[in-house]
Amino acid sequence: MVYHLLMTVGTDLVNTQLQRVPKYPELKLGVVNADGEELSGDSIQLRGAICTVPPEDEIPNYVKVINVPGGRNGFNMFGGMSTGFMEQGLNDKFFKERAKFLRTWGGSELLCFRISNDSRVLAKNVSVCLVIRRDVGVAVDNTNDYFPDIPSKQKSQRYDFLQPNSIPSYDIKRGHSDQEYIFTWDVGDVQAGTVVESKTAMFIRADRNTFIRATTYCDDLPEPISKEYQVKATTKEITQIMVSDLKADDAEFSAILDNAVMDGYLGRRAEKEFNKYQHESQEHLPD
Repeated sequence: MVYHLLMTVGTDLVNTQLQRVPKYPELKLGVVNADGEELSGDSIQLRGAICTVPPEDEIPNYVKVINVPGGRNGFNMFGGMSTGFMEQGLNDKFFKERAKFLRTWGGSELLCFRISNDSRVLAKNVSVCLVIRRDVGVAVDNTNDYFPDIPSKQKSQRYDFLQPNSIPSYDIKRGHSDQEYIFTWDVGDVQAGTVVESKTAMFIRADRNTFIRATTYCDDLPEPISKEYQVKATTKEITQIMVSDLKADDAEFSAILDNAVMDGYLGRRAEKEFNKYQHESQEHLPD
């Protein structure tokens, strides 16, 4: 009788404990902006301001003339005419590149994605599919670069022929159809109680509202999890860029960038990178 009682109570206890264990993982998809802030709800507000720029043929080349002191009758000491010459190493497309940068990055956003497993169950073979309509005025891409290069007056010193050929590795891969942008993120297994964040970001620029349809797949779920995010275009007025703006000095142009690109993101990112550099330069570790 005692044996039967122990076996019955033991079985009931085991069954009770098993019922408390969740059958499926609890997966949650989150969206993070370029500053690392997780966006709440189902709405994604783009920051900054859309920029319109002058036609390319109206934007002059960037030149800097160095005058050579002339001698008597307009001739210099070397016997040549006292005119001037172009400084070497300058980026003659500097103003045009500034215009392109503002046109591309004004009113845009970089988005990363997070998958959290809030259960005590392993989630196996997780993947996310992100779909956006290819509407006029909506541009989407994948990128690993969170700090785009701001145009410089100097030509970049790149010697690609010295570097081995390398193909960028994206964990969010890009595809498309005639009607849609399609991105896939193969997350893999997600341990219980952990969070996985994409290394690749989604670049999105939109001058009108649009939607991201997100579908999360997992081998341990009876069906995929679907969610839709509304992407809201920036509420700032369109900024009309003049040629004089493209010729502005660095401080004035930085103010234009702060207004146009994610509400000052580039300055915040530069400070973050500088602090990181300072820390690493003083971090003395064993070999």
